Amino acid sequence: MFLGQTWHASRATSITFDETFFLGTALHTVRDHKLDPRLVAAGVAPVPVILAYLPALAGEQGAERSNLWLGEMGDAQKILRPRMMTAIVFGLPLIITMFLVVDRRCGFLAATLAAGLLSGSPTILASGSLATTDLAFGTASFLAVLATASWLDRPDQTRFVLWAAAIGIAIAAKYSGVFLLPVSGLFLAWKEWALLVGRRYGPISSHDWRRLSVKVLGKYLALLALAAGSCWFCHLLQTSGALKAVPFDQTAEYSPWIKLLGKGPIAEAVMTFAHEWIPRPSPVEGIFFQFQHSGWGHSAYLMGNFSKFGWWYFFPCAFAFKSTPVELAITLFLIGVGIRAAIITRLHPGRIDPLSLTVVVSTVIFCGLMIASPLNLGQRYILPVYPLLILLGIDQLVRKISNRPVVLATIAAGLLAGQVVSSRSVSSDFLVYFNSFCGGTSHGRWLLVDSSLDWGQGLKELKRFQDDHPERLALKYFGTALPQDYGVRAFNVDEAPLDVDSVRYFAISATYLQGDYTLEVDPFHPLRQLEADAKAGESILIYDLEQPDRRKALAASLAKLPDSKTSGEFLRWTSWRE
Repeated sequence: MFLGQTWHASRATSITFDETFFLGTALHTVRDHKLDPRLVAAGVAPVPVILAYLPALAGEQGAERSNLWLGEMGDAQKILRPRMMTAIVFGLPLIITMFLVVDRRCGFLAATLAAGLLSGSPTILASGSLATTDLAFGTASFLAVLATASWLDRPDQTRFVLWAAAIGIAIAAKYSGVFLLPVSGLFLAWKEWALLVGRRYGPISSHDWRRLSVKVLGKYLALLALAAGSCWFCHLLQTSGALKAVPFDQTAEYSPWIKLLGKGPIAEAVMTFAHEWIPRPSPVEGIFFQFQHSGWGHSAYLMGNFSKFGWWYFFPCAFAFKSTPVELAITLFLIGVGIRAAIITRLHPGRIDPLSLTVVVSTVIFCGLMIASPLNLGQRYILPVYPLLILLGIDQLVRKISNRPVVLATIAAGLLAGQVVSSRSVSSDFLVYFNSFCGGTSHGRWLLVDSSLDWGQGLKELKRFQDDHPERLALKYFGTALPQDYGVRAFNVDEAPLDVDSVRYFAISATYLQGDYTLEVDPFHPLRQLEADAKAGESILIYDLEQPDRRKALAASLAKLPDSKTSGEFLRWTSWRE
């Protein structure tokens, strides 16, 4: 079910923003037999590229690309194998692991239900049909949570090492995996405290507290060291220059080094040593870039509003908009179970089984960090939540009605049917899915854009439209692929001024139409007030300029473009003019 849908979807959509960059770095890596340093320098963890791209591109020969964010001819075919590798290497293990865990805890029927819900989720299918980092991170973080629960259940040395290794791999899959560090620290402290309380029959003395603190700190440092080693190994043990990039006398006043150490002779000695003698492991550079990115901010769109540093409620809204009715029902069910456990039964953490406790705490911490994040780039960033919700939801459901097999089978059939209906409602472009509660897929662009709806994947649909309507077309495209690579013949409005009377159709990506990435100018507001005459999927809207109101609105919009200086300007592709 999963492979069939992702195989079809991977061939029905054009290459997306990040895939162009990953493809370029992977081809460079294959050619030079060394991980392209530009990958980590851009804040991208390498595991997805190493496992999905490198095996798929092993026989390719690629020249140096001056701009890794700009696609080239032939990319449309090159991306197909990495996409299928992503589904096989990261998607199948996630689904199989889900089945095995639930089967062990709840039986075959519940395991089938959990695996079916996961393989029918539009969020999972969207990432499974693209060769990006999101599904890799979802799988790696899921396995890390299971490793945490395994150690919590039986804290021996072997499980401790596996736990640390799983955390390192998750961080090397996507640097958002650092959320596992506070999770692990919390469970280490809680487990050691529980063991101490279990051994003591009287009050805990201050000496006991000191010993506990030292023991927890020692174990946590050991865990961090093992996780760091695992993460660095996944970066192929590469370094990125000196730990401190510039000498002491060139260090800026706002540098973290100055803020932490000051400017005295000791600070100078430390910074000089770090600059001249200590190499900087690649993971350090990648994680540091992400912290910098948070400080810079990033253009974001939510329900007609724009922000560089996002909103705390962005991800809750994205989850509500893009989750299926079944996934929302499971979420509400779990919230109800949690409230009942906290208020009515007053359940103590020690009475919760390790896996349920780990899933709850990990989900809460991850969601809390995402809500606090100033980067609201898309719903795909919360993909790890979905496997955890399905695992916990099915587990709790079975516990409630395990003695009523007919009811359980009926509910399972209904949930699976609902999930399949939701995933099939968007045919093959799972990225554009929005549930019916918020207006459905056709209303999606008024709620979210960018990678939650329009990530450059609509060129194949645009080609189908152009085959039926061969008149001249102008295009404002949000993406990194070359339209020519998909057979699209279009005038690029970013390349040169457009005479609106010289073309019949104007196609524009939903992200630009809604005003995102236009530095608050919102040039296409006049055009947005008019109903599109056609669509290429849901990500590209098309206007027939034979109608005077559309031509007038487009002219007014294009008049603002020279001043807007869109942030996508460096992605301009060279059109050819018929």
